[in-house]
Amino acid sequence: TNAQTEQGRGAVSAVQDLRRKAATYMESLQRPAPESVPYYVALLNNTTMLSSTENRDSLALQVSDGQQRIYKLEMEKEHWMLEAQLLQIKMEKEQKKIGVMQTELAQLREAGACGGIVLNQPPAALSNAARDVSEPGSPRSRKPIIVTGAAELGRMS
Repeated sequence: TNAQTEQGRGAVSAVQDLRRKAATYMESLQRPAPESVPYYVALLNNTTMLSSTENRDSLALQVSDGQQRIYKLEMEKEHWMLEAQLLQIKMEKEQKKIGVMQTELAQLREAGACGGIVLNQPPAALSNAARDVSEPGSPRSRKPIIVTGAAELGRMS
C-alpha cells in the first residue's frame, strides 16, 4: 500500500503541474496579440539595414583611404621641409661666398684707385689674381692683367 500511496502522490503532483500549465496557457490567450510588422515593411527595413551596412563599410574604406593619404602627405611634407633646410644652408653658404668676393673686389678696386693694377677678370679670377699679385715671386706677379675701361669694372660687380 505504501507503493500505491507514492504513486498517488506522483499522480497528484503531475495533475497539479498540468493545471498550472493550462492556467498559464489560458492567460496567454487572454493577452492581446503583439503587433506584427507587415511583410513589405519588413522587406524595406531589411533593405535599409543592408544599405546602411554597405554605407558603413564604404565609409570605413573612405576613412582608411584618407588616413593613408594623410600619412603619405605627412611623409612628403617632411621630405620638402628637409629639402628647404638644405636649400637654406646652401643659400647661406653662397651668401657668405658673395660677401667674401665683394670684399675682395672692393679691395682690388681700392688698389686700382691707388695706382695699383686694375683687373678685367671674372670675380673668381679676381681673388686668384689678387693673391698672385700680392705674393712676391709668384709667376703671375710679373704678368699684369689690364683693364680696357671703367665700364668693364662695373660689369664685374
